[in-house]
Amino acid sequence: KHIFAERLRRVEVIVVGEAKATREQITNAERRAARKRKAFDGRPIRSSQREARVKMPSEVPRLITSLSAVYDRSQPKAATRRRGGQMTSNSTRAVSLVHKITRRKSADEMVSIYEQLIESGLLRLRKAPHQNTLSDWMNDPALTPVLYELLRLTTLPFRKREIAAIIDSSKMSQMSSAHSRGVEYLHDVRPGADWMKCHALVGVETMIVMAVEFSGSTGPNTHDVNFIKPLVTEAIKTFPLQYLLGDKAYFAKEYFDWLWHECNMRAFIPIKKNIHRPTKKTFYEPFPEMVHMFDDRQREFHEVYRLRTKIEGFFSILKRISGDYCWSRGRQRQTKNAEEPCIAWKNETLCKLIFMNLRTTVTLQEETGYTIDYATDRFFPAPLEPLIAA
Repeated sequence: KHIFAERLRRVEVIVVGEAKATREQITNAERRAARKRKAFDGRPIRSSQREARVKMPSEVPRLITSLSAVYDRSQPKAATRRRGGQMTSNSTRAVSLVHKITRRKSADEMVSIYEQLIESGLLRLRKAPHQNTLSDWMNDPALTPVLYELLRLTTLPFRKREIAAIIDSSKMSQMSSAHSRGVEYLHDVRPGADWMKCHALVGVETMIVMAVEFSGSTGPNTHDVNFIKPLVTEAIKTFPLQYLLGDKAYFAKEYFDWLWHECNMRAFIPIKKNIHRPTKKTFYEPFPEMVHMFDDRQREFHEVYRLRTKIEGFFSILKRISGDYCWSRGRQRQTKNAEEPCIAWKNETLCKLIFMNLRTTVTLQEETGYTIDYATDRFFPAPLEPLIAA
């Protein structure tokens, strides 16, 4: 209906006469009824979500401690660094940064919070780290793989709930202090100014972050389509994905055959208008099927593709909950418009994504009645009314 209305507005089609009686049901189509979701104990879903928000301050630190314990168990000989006369493991430093992102406090305000966490046994430090120490940790490249692994661990309880993923990118940096003086956020008019892009793969049901990659804003290898393969390759290690949703930026014929034959996935991506119909049939085997669905079975295509916009809401929530820019100052910036952004921006954004996954975990605990401990191989059950049927 929306596509047809747009064509009417552009005067690309002209309606002659009245709709036939057989088309009356489609002509008078109404808004889709909302899913009747309830918590495991019969509560309305909004009541369980409200209860989850109340438990966030206590549940998120518990989950972070569980993450750290599981990581240390898998790597008993983790590298350590001497900081202020004490030996601090990489996992402890990483979870300390995650705690800071979850609280959204300055380095000065975090001192008292760290002391409370240490006293309660949720953080394995002898004393609260100095404010400058936090900046050193955020710029440490040794913590990047640790944060990636912590992000992967947060996705494990969701592996039975997701069969479809959405791919997209968003700007995650460029604050005034991260560039030359006088440059304000959203007012950077310098030629060749660069920022960091976050390429994410998000689940359709829960908007869990399955995989993430980072790049600069310009350069030969920074286009969004180049990140389909690494993101999907990482996600299918955990999730039995069957569908991939993306906008036109991900329309590239060289990836459709790989998704179909090697990953057993169907891509739902709109066809670009500059491709002529006679040439569509010469592409790979799955490509004509998607072209036929997009051209001749749009109702079936948009039944799945309508969910792509959920990732826009995810990035909006991410920037509203954890800040719409990176406060960290990179100390080892690459050349301007580099393909690889600075370490501090990557580490901070990874902490934010871990926080988003932990929030989703707490919310789903209230909805399903399952208590997640990463030390046990427990996962959430499959949804009763999935958005996309397997």
